[in-house]
Amino acid sequence: MNPSLLALTVALLAASTSGQFADGQTSLCYKIKWNLGTTNVKETVVKPVTAFPKEHALVTHNYCGGKNEGDPIPHNAKWSTSGKTNPNQCQSVTGGQAFYAYHRPAHSSSNTGFEQADTDIIYFVVDDAGEVSFVHIHDKANDGSGGQINTFFNSDDLRGTDVNLVERDDRGKMGTEQACKRSTSYSDCYYFNKAKMEGYISQIWAPCCTDGTVIG
Repeated sequence: MNPSLLALTVALLAASTSGQFADGQTSLCYKIKWNLGTTNVKETVVKPVTAFPKEHALVTHNYCGGKNEGDPIPHNAKWSTSGKTNPNQCQSVTGGQAFYAYHRPAHSSSNTGFEQADTDIIYFVVDDAGEVSFVHIHDKANDGSGGQINTFFNSDDLRGTDVNLVERDDRGKMGTEQACKRSTSYSDCYYFNKAKMEGYISQIWAPCCTDGTVIG
């Protein structure tokens, strides 16, 4: 995909998607607006993901002991970027990171099962302790095209909280906002200011892979 022609669609999953929501966890919702700064501002209500769908890597594979479709996303989660099946050999991660499922089975990519070609997907993930993660995924692995995107975000309401940038696909490098805005390399650049609760992310990916982040 030519970066100059990049047109990513926000794909928001409806509450009716099978196996996506755990019982008793569908009362939370969020409102998203996009096309801000234009005359075509749009908005929609989004319910959070609270359970693993059948397409998820932890359901289709036995990584870290595996999961069943509909299992709640755990607060104390396990994941292995090297594909370990024994939970004792897996890393402790957040629920949002477990949902992102970085690097297995598709390398350098998310493996939620919901990825779509040339599409930007946003999720709010709520784990079984009620903790919220913001998951942002770009594109689909092995779809024949790569892409590039620059993302700016801020949240005054989250200042002073323990929110962090917990997953970077790919790792890339941390830098200042201006450095990331100037970045022309093939290495992703991340600026995240916890005190101001703002960030600027420059990402570029090849046809093999996705890119994305988890904040939580």
